[in-house]
Amino acid sequence: MKFNITDKGEASLRAVLDAVHVGILVIDSRSHEIVEANDFALGLIGGRKDQVTGRICHGFVCPAETGKCPVTDLGRNMDLSERELIDTTGRQIPILKSAAPIMWGGRPCLIESFIDITVPKRAESALKESEAKFRSILEGMGEGVVVVDRDYRITLANRGYCSQVRMTAEEMAGRHCFEISHRSSRPCFETGEECSVKMTFETGSSHKVMHTHKDKDNRAVYVEVISYPLKDPDGKVVSAIEVLTDITGRVTLEDDLRGKVKELEEFYDMAVGRELRMVELKEELQKLKEELGRYKKR
Repeated sequence: MKFNITDKGEASLRAVLDAVHVGILVIDSRSHEIVEANDFALGLIGGRKDQVTGRICHGFVCPAETGKCPVTDLGRNMDLSERELIDTTGRQIPILKSAAPIMWGGRPCLIESFIDITVPKRAESALKESEAKFRSILEGMGEGVVVVDRDYRITLANRGYCSQVRMTAEEMAGRHCFEISHRSSRPCFETGEECSVKMTFETGSSHKVMHTHKDKDNRAVYVEVISYPLKDPDGKVVSAIEVLTDITGRVTLEDDLRGKVKELEEFYDMAVGRELRMVELKEELQKLKEELGRYKKR
């Protein structure tokens, strides 16, 4: 839909445009010259109206890297898109803009409206940086770390956990934790296991348990599991972080030591039994000698 703004109505419209806190540029669709700019747009660009109007729009608003230039595509309304506004110093300002065709002073134009998204873009960049640091910390940990949502689905797994279960993060994404750790179609707490994640969801605090997990080849992996709550701004537990320490080596060593102790106990019992039997034999021999001595005296 095209709006036809006549010369008579332009003065009133300019007053309205200058009152809004949205950047507005009116661009001639044939020459690509800026024919109108409101105060908000001029403030972002950093120039006076006579320094901006009459200039080619590409000097201030970068065209999309892919696709058509919106000025030459007046057959349809333009969806919101991210672009960059270039001020008079050459600084690039991220903007979110939309565009639509308009008749301005009897000539076909494009009216572009945009807002400065520098602050949210910085926040987004800071969030990505924070996530990258968080991921780096997780990947640097020797322990397995996995994030589980309220449906017990894995949303994140570090390299340590992948090594424990012998699977990739892509293979685990979106699957239930009990499918991966226990090779089961049912939650572990339904099969008699003590589930630290379930207790964390119920109490909002951390819990520690000992579990026997299975890797991709169905081999037993003994782990110490500590779960911690992840809460939203309202304090509701939305996910749980599990830190899983592989103690298979320790458990195996303890089992070996118990086996050795049992062998020693059995050997000791056998040795003591033999010693007692030797004592008994010595006593029997002594008795026989005494009887033999009495027999000789007769």
